[in-house]
Amino acid sequence: MKDFIAYTMLLGALGTGGNMPFWATANQFGLMPESNGAVISAYAGQAYHKEDAFQYHWAVSLAGRTDKSSAFQVIPDEIYAGIKWKPLSLDLGIWHRDRDFMAGDARLGSLSTSSGNVIWSGNGRSMPGYSLKLDHWGIPGTKHIVEISGAWGDYKTIDQRYVKGSWMHNLQAYLTLNVWRFSFEAGIEQFAEWAGVHPEKGPMPNGFANYWRMCLGKSPVDTGNKIDRYGTCGDQRGRGKFYLSYRQDGWKVALQHDIPYDDRGFFWAENWQDGVNTVSFSFDDKDKWVTDIAYEFIYTMWQSGPLHDRKATPEEIEKYGQNYPVYEDKFIIGGADNYFNNFEYESGWTAFGRTIGLPLITPKGTRDGSWSRNGITRGVENNRIIAHHLGLSGKLFRKLPYKLMLTYSQNYGRWGHNSNGDIDTLVEWNPPFSQFNAGFNMIVPLLEGRLNIIPAIYFDCGNYVRNSFAATLGVSYSICR
Repeated sequence: MKDFIAYTMLLGALGTGGNMPFWATANQFGLMPESNGAVISAYAGQAYHKEDAFQYHWAVSLAGRTDKSSAFQVIPDEIYAGIKWKPLSLDLGIWHRDRDFMAGDARLGSLSTSSGNVIWSGNGRSMPGYSLKLDHWGIPGTKHIVEISGAWGDYKTIDQRYVKGSWMHNLQAYLTLNVWRFSFEAGIEQFAEWAGVHPEKGPMPNGFANYWRMCLGKSPVDTGNKIDRYGTCGDQRGRGKFYLSYRQDGWKVALQHDIPYDDRGFFWAENWQDGVNTVSFSFDDKDKWVTDIAYEFIYTMWQSGPLHDRKATPEEIEKYGQNYPVYEDKFIIGGADNYFNNFEYESGWTAFGRTIGLPLITPKGTRDGSWSRNGITRGVENNRIIAHHLGLSGKLFRKLPYKLMLTYSQNYGRWGHNSNGDIDTLVEWNPPFSQFNAGFNMIVPLLEGRLNIIPAIYFDCGNYVRNSFAATLGVSYSICR
């Protein structure tokens, strides 16, 4: 059997109390214990064999986890199968999303705060679904100077949510230009939560007609609900991505601006100030002391401006009546996006209690320590952030793979409404809460790499969450053939 791998891992986590530090759990697909505890996992799968025109892959991965907040539970981490013919592929099941800006040893994960995707980072658990994908395909006659790529997928929520049984939709469309040693990629991704059953309103807009209106960012067919008619179908969000790289013999440098938008269709251009800005440098030689570096500046303060709506003038009410952009007596401007929150889909952009995107945007209850992945999460409390981050990886003594993550953030809260509801005001933490998060992971290979000891230490310091220190120790054993 070609490209088959199987491994098992046992990991224990011990901290100074309360929840584990930030980098112990962030971007771990929701698998790590949230407090003192342990996780055991087993994986078996077969990767694509790249020499064949027609390929297939599959994987089964289960994890068992326990900590002080919950009894032992078994988690279906990855269970999927996929086929690929040339640039086209189809995947079915539960799988980890692709990540960018990886450490020199990919087993250590990404060096980026968002894993290269501000909206879907791998911070939360994966959802079952399908994805039809087009890998980079060269436009005929351009000799791969011009390439297009994209994906279309739908996923089912399976956690406890405010709107039960909703679906997640994802559309990707990218254009890549390759000139000499430069590569430039630009594109957009749409994400939407839709359908499901609201605890007060009952079934949300669904069905075939509304599916296509959701895909196009339009309002649903008439449901009798004014808010439905004047808004988009479902909880819409996405990102615009701009990526530029330059490759030289032996090394590569890349820049990326990853712009979020929220509930405004495809108008990401209104949010161009916001985003995760990444500068990365990597050597081809992965046996150096330092092989990969990523610096990020994260800014999410603008959110299309401070005003979502204002009192409509008599002239505006007469002109627009009950049609958008006037709702009741308010003129809709469209700012105060309030990233990862939604007034109808109140769980927001979360899965199993964790934000699906940039993990620096944190769920409600993080500040006062009441947050738990158990039960229904009611959105996020902090999405206005200014942060600096450094990720570093390489091999100590040219033998031991490691990853260092250092993040400093200022956390300002989120947009909200004042008491009379006329305009939007800031639910402000003034001065902002400052936070420093650090993590260091290492792999100690034994038995020609089949047996690995995986030690790590983590540290949080600041006034957003309580100071904490933790260590984890893992042991893994793999079989490849």
